[in-house]
Amino acid sequence: MEKRIMKVGISIIVPCYNNGCYIKELIESIENIQCKNPYEILIIDDKSECTSWLKNIRSKNVEVIFNKYNCGVQTARNIGLNKAKYKYIFPLDADDIVAKGDTRNNFIDKAINLMEKNEDIAFVHGLVEMFGAFTGYTISAYPINAKMIANKHHVQTSIIYRKEDGIIANGYAKEIVKWQDWSFGVALLDGRIRQGKKIEIGFINMTSYMYRIHNDKRISQIEVNEKEMIKKTIMLYPYFFECFYGKKDYDVLTQIIANAKPSRLIDLLYTAQFNLDIAKAIVANRKYNVFNNNDIGDSIP
Repeated sequence: MEKRIMKVGISIIVPCYNNGCYIKELIESIENIQCKNPYEILIIDDKSECTSWLKNIRSKNVEVIFNKYNCGVQTARNIGLNKAKYKYIFPLDADDIVAKGDTRNNFIDKAINLMEKNEDIAFVHGLVEMFGAFTGYTISAYPINAKMIANKHHVQTSIIYRKEDGIIANGYAKEIVKWQDWSFGVALLDGRIRQGKKIEIGFINMTSYMYRIHNDKRISQIEVNEKEMIKKTIMLYPYFFECFYGKKDYDVLTQIIANAKPSRLIDLLYTAQFNLDIAKAIVANRKYNVFNNNDIGDSIP
């Protein structure tokens, strides 16, 4: 079958469930950076209780897709992935916004330029800043590589990757109900390994998007066993883990990866190695006692 050549541009995928009140702010943040590459914003409403916010959108670059049933965020993302018309994908949550900054030097255009020049890059990430109920950088403010991902270092939800790689990875796995960002990062790398491609990770030293912190602790509060999600990820994407660990029993490997996951203190040390000023700001903002590891364990990302 002849390989389809996709137009260079960015498809921004936004799953939305009962948070349409934030959509206007998200759309405006994207429009304000004046992206040089063509773009579309695909909003997938997952059967929200109120859709009036979405029905009033009048932007030429925005398409709203209304699910007939509540299917979950992973299915919503897959609907957007399959419908996307551009070469590159940028998933965003409905209550987040694209980082403000110089319109001539925005993260989206820089990421596309980097990936157009280097086919070995699987995805590109940047720094993440929080806003809303808490402000500042997230604690994993440092570049990652494939080995670190195999050791359960954080992968952001909002990375820029090629649609082709997302399709080869079979999209977002519905059975992964928490830590989906890490699992999808693994999926992308596993798919590229199966295709004989390299798995470099691109990093741009600037804020890629703004992550909203809510007062009501609505985010990711479901009770899920992390080891269960690790094991499912290993079983779904074995080629990736074999590259770093060889063939091992699933339960044994699950425990190894769970043990390898960095603590908040280790994350902070990686950040300090990358940018000491950011690490100092994180400590100051959160009032950490760096001599007490138990103190570095709050719910702020």
